[in-house]
Amino acid sequence: MDSKEIVKKVQDDVTSVKDFHLSNDFEKITKEDCVELEKAYNRQGMNGLKEYIDRNLSSWKETPVNIAITGQSGSGKSSFINAVRNIDDDEHPDFAAVGITETTSEPKSYAFPNNKNVLLWDLPGAGTDSFKTVDYAKQMDFGKYDSFVILSESRFTETDKVIANEIVKIRKNFYFVRNKMGDVMRNERRVRKKKIDETQIKMEIKKDCEEKLGSMGKVFLIDSFEAQEFDFQLLLKTLVKNLPAIKQKALVLTLQAKSMDIVDNKMDLLLERLPWIALKSAAVGAVPVPGVSAVYDATILVGEANFQKLQLGIDDASLSAMAKRLQMTAEKCKQQMAAASGDAALISVINMGVNAIVKTAIAQVVVSEGIESLIKTVPIIGSIIGAGMSGATSYAALRLMLESHKKMAEACLKVVADTLEEVKMKQD
Repeated sequence: MDSKEIVKKVQDDVTSVKDFHLSNDFEKITKEDCVELEKAYNRQGMNGLKEYIDRNLSSWKETPVNIAITGQSGSGKSSFINAVRNIDDDEHPDFAAVGITETTSEPKSYAFPNNKNVLLWDLPGAGTDSFKTVDYAKQMDFGKYDSFVILSESRFTETDKVIANEIVKIRKNFYFVRNKMGDVMRNERRVRKKKIDETQIKMEIKKDCEEKLGSMGKVFLIDSFEAQEFDFQLLLKTLVKNLPAIKQKALVLTLQAKSMDIVDNKMDLLLERLPWIALKSAAVGAVPVPGVSAVYDATILVGEANFQKLQLGIDDASLSAMAKRLQMTAEKCKQQMAAASGDAALISVINMGVNAIVKTAIAQVVVSEGIESLIKTVPIIGSIIGAGMSGATSYAALRLMLESHKKMAEACLKVVADTLEEVKMKQD
């Protein structure tokens, strides 16, 4: 069976699995993709096919993304860079040094711990003896950055406007970001006797900033130490949205799942991966080796299930870190997630290991009416090792797992939001 036949076989199998409505997703495998698959097969057979699929699945990590962060001394550039990369431990090897004076004398890049090709660049402040405003764009080599964040602690200056104009000239996107909003709200609580109206205060600050900047750009209000509050997540969503498609993918899969917007973006990309996983599974099954095909299928599914959990922030390490931040035990955190989802059974899924989740998903696929005629015998009782699975079975099982993982991610975010709201109410 050659590569074209494998693609068609998986498409036909998936179309027959009516319970899962999966066939439309295979339209994302383009004619150009099929041509490349054929070339890979002609060069190296099934091994070439699998290698091409693996390269396709991991290509996001090879895409460079460069985001420049500029602003005056004290605007919180380093704290912002740490917050975007989800690093809050000053002993972490990738921690950006924080100081009350300008600590940057030249552009310095900070990679994400999970992707060394996505870089946040800390640029020295403009308008100094070392970096005069008129020469700043050339000195900083603005052309190499994909987008810009212009940070301010309190107000935007004429220097910031000049920088924005230089960015406009090279047709790149930029964002004015007013930082340290948490300090603003705490100060307001101290000076006002009655409960403050945060929404009104934010509107007033944003209006004042936008009036001073004119029509130059949109203003985001954030606090780098409160990444779930204010416009922090909206800023990340906007950064993603305005990048070229290939760079969007790289940034989305690199960012932590801290908002539903990012979760939804990740879900779209995780769904796009599944036809390729199905083809990989089918390629193994096309040349069955007793005992090997099933082991490989299981490895594929477990690997992708782990990838889904890591991307959606529901792997064990992420859940433990979240529980620690919210000052609750991991067990209480899981209980809160189940309660937040409205699904009491979710806690059993949360507590399942990935191998158990894979077994359960395959079992659900196999006993479904739509796939029963497609797969006559898949011994999964006690072990999923023993027989190869079709690409359609792998696809449908991963779809089921992804739907469960999304529910967990949604519940996770709701627990965080509810806990932060309780804290805020106590403060008021």
